[in-house]
Amino acid sequence: MWVTEELTTTREILDSIGAGDIPSVLVLNKVDRIEEDGIDLSPTVGLNGRHIATVQTSATTGTGLDALRTAIRNALVDDHS
Repeated sequence: MWVTEELTTTREILDSIGAGDIPSVLVLNKVDRIEEDGIDLSPTVGLNGRHIATVQTSATTGTGLDALRTAIRNALVDDHS
């Protein structure tokens, strides 16, 4: 799946510049444009033993924006605790 390839490349680049341990949130935007049948939009994505929080959003409809704010807040709190 292309998402896994893209995430793997992104994580490799972040690791190479020393930013691999910084918390991250994967935002899946434009969810209003996909059909729900057969698509797994899990709340976390596993990648090389790491779990990345995912948030489904639609800037058009506003869906998921509160969840995105919460995920960012949680990532910041986790990073500073």
